[in-house]
Amino acid sequence: MDSTIQWIEYSTGNTVIHNVQLQSPQKYVEINQQAQDGEAYLAMTSRPGLTWQVARDLTCRGLFHDTGALNNSRSTAFRKIGLDVAVFAIAVDLGHIQSISTPVTWAVGYVRNPSIGYTTPNGATQDLMPYYTTRYPGVNISVAIDDFTSAFPDIQQKAIALDNAILRDASKISVQYADLVSLAARQTIGSLDTTVSTGSDGKPNASDVRIFMKDISSPTSTGRVNPVEKIYAALPLLLYLNASLVGPLLSPLLDAQDGSAGQPYAAQDIGLAYPKATGVRGAHNQGVEQTGNMLIMLYAHARFSGDGTLIHKHYDLAKRWSNYLVNNSLNPSNQLSADTEIRNSANMTNLALKGIIGVKAMAAMSRALGQHDDAQVYDSHATTLAASWESLALSSDRKHLLGTYGDEQSWALMYNLYADRLLDTGVVNQTVLESQTAFYKTLLSSSPKFGLSIANNAGGISNAAWLLFTAATVLDDDVRDGLINGVWTRASFNQTTGPFPDAYDSATGAIQGGANANAGSSFGAMFSLLALNVPNATIVAPPILNESTNSGDGGRKASVAIIAGAVVAGVTSMVLVGLGVWFVRRKRHRHILSLAERERTETPSPGHLSPYFFVRTPHPERRPPSTTSSSSSDVSVSESLEAIGSDNSLLPPSTESVVVPQNRRAGKGAARDEPSRPSRRSGLANPTPGPPPTPVAPRRNGTIPPSAIVGLRAEMEQLRRVMQDMQRETESPPQYTG
Repeated sequence: MDSTIQWIEYSTGNTVIHNVQLQSPQKYVEINQQAQDGEAYLAMTSRPGLTWQVARDLTCRGLFHDTGALNNSRSTAFRKIGLDVAVFAIAVDLGHIQSISTPVTWAVGYVRNPSIGYTTPNGATQDLMPYYTTRYPGVNISVAIDDFTSAFPDIQQKAIALDNAILRDASKISVQYADLVSLAARQTIGSLDTTVSTGSDGKPNASDVRIFMKDISSPTSTGRVNPVEKIYAALPLLLYLNASLVGPLLSPLLDAQDGSAGQPYAAQDIGLAYPKATGVRGAHNQGVEQTGNMLIMLYAHARFSGDGTLIHKHYDLAKRWSNYLVNNSLNPSNQLSADTEIRNSANMTNLALKGIIGVKAMAAMSRALGQHDDAQVYDSHATTLAASWESLALSSDRKHLLGTYGDEQSWALMYNLYADRLLDTGVVNQTVLESQTAFYKTLLSSSPKFGLSIANNAGGISNAAWLLFTAATVLDDDVRDGLINGVWTRASFNQTTGPFPDAYDSATGAIQGGANANAGSSFGAMFSLLALNVPNATIVAPPILNESTNSGDGGRKASVAIIAGAVVAGVTSMVLVGLGVWFVRRKRHRHILSLAERERTETPSPGHLSPYFFVRTPHPERRPPSTTSSSSSDVSVSESLEAIGSDNSLLPPSTESVVVPQNRRAGKGAARDEPSRPSRRSGLANPTPGPPPTPVAPRRNGTIPPSAIVGLRAEMEQLRRVMQDMQRETESPPQYTG
């Protein structure tokens, strides 16, 4: 109210535009969640009978009241916002009409350019521009406004088609679920800024896309930048609309941590004061929570978009995080959950589960990149952890999962089961899912008005996002609908002030954080059930570079070449010696070499499939609707998005690529006796490890993958042992004398 504003009015010939901004803007500053460096626009398509005016409110309104028109003038007496309130008025005289051939189109917008102050991993600060600048050279906002207002009828029809497609899918689950989905998308998408960097020529770089999310759920927060647990909650919506959106959202988090040392777990965010993305904030006690979130989302992005760029680029970082989870997931003592209501609970069953799923996701990512040694290691760890977790987490009567190990009175919403269902990781077996579903049914029979709370020790606080995650994990539609009903009842409750919140009292509906709490981005979780039917994509990784194709980092490549050469030379020498001995003793020892060779090359049975080969078979009642109808309203979400203009512009450019099949059963020559994979809406057995390691070409920056070197060393050791056995058989037995 104390800030002086200034304004200007102008016309492009097609559109009349009012532009308003602070006279002294403060770059990257927000006060009470309001940017101090943005510009507001009010525009209307030019047409006969259009008039405008900028003046005091009483002046503009009085003139329009008396004459039905404005005088096309503007005051230049800039002043404080609350002093002699200025009105930016536009009016249209349509005359005596019964209908009009063209609509009266007007638009309101708010632009912050640059959008984000981004600190790069090397400490440099970049001003990131809005993504729309890639389509409008010279940052010509007027042209963008012209395009929007002139194309509005077409844009509106496409938006309606998208809404109808989403509601059609959601209505197949329930009417209440469709209502919740209707509320969610705008809250999540509204929290995002899609940006690009600028080149040395000052032009926007369309190939360098980053997306930033503001934590808008807390009334006292200045807005955390890319809060990991909020992105995790919003993941179903992003996957359902366009999985390629997830990559640019994770990239700033991944880039900021790639070269960091001393912190083995993932960060919570990359800044505390939006829009300043200043980088990670150091040590915290949500290591299992945020690390599990990041690995799950990293694999989900690759699995559903088919883009293997991130898992390839950040593979070493993902391994570091996975090793942390291997050592810390099962007993997450002194760890905090992102749910503030249950932070004091140690050994949280739900938190441990998230970490184990993260390890299993790492196994899948390793296999997708051909790192089969790593995949087998992480598969083994995940299987061991899952077995131990089940023994600790189940109640003594094995009827439900405990909220806290050993506390028979404890329970909690096991919303982290959702990641297991979404990714088909098979960490939790069907028997546990059935028991937990039955337990929820018992709880719902006496639940408060607005549904179940997060846990028995959560003070009666419900969380809409986690209730919808939980609804997507149960095996009984009545239980599913009961969980949905609690959230729907709170959404339709009009006896509290403020927006529909993330967290609220399950009995009274009171908003957690006070009446000024904002609706959060985590409402993307409302799409949890719809995301279960998003089809898998074939994961495409960037080309694996050979040393001859790289000109930089010669010292490192030279050392790699020396190591690889030494290993290969050692193998060659051992092979030559072994062949010499073999020719001498071939009859006697042929069976030894035969067994050794068979052990080295034997191929596993077709049942040895990794998670990214699973066949996605949607539950019959959740199957995506047919798109064969000719009705204009009966179009798929993907078709609607394509119509709106969704394309692959957010996907990193690729040239020659290594394609890793996502589904062996669909490939030509697949084994005919391969068993079908259960749906995610049915029980999932733990998958068996994938095939043994095969020779792998150098990857990332021309380096030899550790698994390839390990494989060569293993072959050397195998040959050495065979030779020792052969030598022992040729030696005379020792003689002992008394």
